[in-house]
Amino acid sequence: MGAAVILFLLVLIGLGIAYHMGVLEPYIKEAQARMRQGAGGGGGTPSQ
Repeated sequence: MGAAVILFLLVLIGLGIAYHMGVLEPYIKEAQARMRQGAGGGGGTPSQ
């Protein structure tokens, strides 16, 4: 159980470092764009 907590903390620290380095910036912008598109459509996969 303790190992799971340590692993979770390591993942959080890694994500924080990646965010500050700017690695996650493109993914965050893409997610925000998807959220804006999905807000009016009711969610789900867009029909093509």
